[in-house]
Amino acid sequence: MLYEAIRRGSKLYHDNSGSSNRFYASYLRDKRAEMWESGVIDEAEAARLRLFVNQWSTRYQSTPGQLMVAMNSFLPRLNLLAHEDLLSVRLDSSVGGTNVAELIQTSFDGIARCGRQYESTGTAKILHIVNPVLLVMWDSAIKAAVGVPRHGDGSAYAGAFLPKMQRLAREAVEQCMVHRGIGELDAVRYLCPCGHSLAKVIDEYNCVKYVGGRGFELDAVVGRSQENH
Repeated sequence: MLYEAIRRGSKLYHDNSGSSNRFYASYLRDKRAEMWESGVIDEAEAARLRLFVNQWSTRYQSTPGQLMVAMNSFLPRLNLLAHEDLLSVRLDSSVGGTNVAELIQTSFDGIARCGRQYESTGTAKILHIVNPVLLVMWDSAIKAAVGVPRHGDGSAYAGAFLPKMQRLAREAVEQCMVHRGIGELDAVRYLCPCGHSLAKVIDEYNCVKYVGGRGFELDAVVGRSQENH
């Protein structure tokens, strides 16, 4: 079943991404929460954020100063989504008088354009750091695999990619609830053996399936599960 494949994908990711996992965990742990919650970060925090983004060889080009200005323009709006998560968010609803998907789209584009070139992959990682339980990371391989244009912008992210990831997450959670006879919270915990958010685990599954070349292992998990049910 899909939910077992996602759980397996997360475990495979963690088995083979030691330094990245440690950097991710340490960044979230040391993130200056009071600064982010205020909607205003300084250049030093922007520099740390840029370093975080580039740990995956993303080659994010915007300078810390440029990134700081962009973040301070859009972070207050993104903070309106602080209590939203991937499973329950209604992308067609409104918050603060703005459509949720449109808010994500305009914030994505504004941050992506802050340097000398449009930074699509790095911006998705930045948005995930803003809200790790709602916003899912991507890269060119993942975009291509799920049918999003390689050079996808904020419209593709908020209007196509994020809804696809939400449907994937909801299907996995519903499967887990039915097949294991548990509630939604326990199903999410089962899907996230690493302790990360479901939005991060979906990214880990995508990385293993579409980037790491080990999708055959996840397909095998799905096949075995279908044979047993």
